[in-house]
Amino acid sequence: MLREKKANSEVGPCRKLSKMATIGKRNTLMVLRKSKSGIHLDGGEYGEMLLPNRYVPPGTVMGDRLEVFVYRDSEDRLVASTETPLATVGEVATLKVISVNHHIGAFLFYFAFKLRLTIQGHAQILRT
Repeated sequence: MLREKKANSEVGPCRKLSKMATIGKRNTLMVLRKSKSGIHLDGGEYGEMLLPNRYVPPGTVMGDRLEVFVYRDSEDRLVASTETPLATVGEVATLKVISVNHHIGAFLFYFAFKLRLTIQGHAQILRT
């Protein structure tokens, strides 16, 4: 996991807008603030995205840059994880099928999440 220290002067209302995060890929994003749920990272034009507490490295402070995987959760919110998925957008991987529901689709092991492939061929990551 990449972690760089940056001066806190970059954090705050006058900070420069970061380049947009890439969904489905690993990104290096700056820590903006802490909340009860975790830390909020600068996703550029996507705005802030949550890195839940269970993935926050100890000693992380505002202004740090963290390497994270960005994805959409089951409620279509952008979320980050420090875990590394088995494949990212544009890559191919063999995934284990966890279960199949003929009405919704198949559930695959992706990393700490289940990936649901719907009958229409769309993928959605679900919390386990």
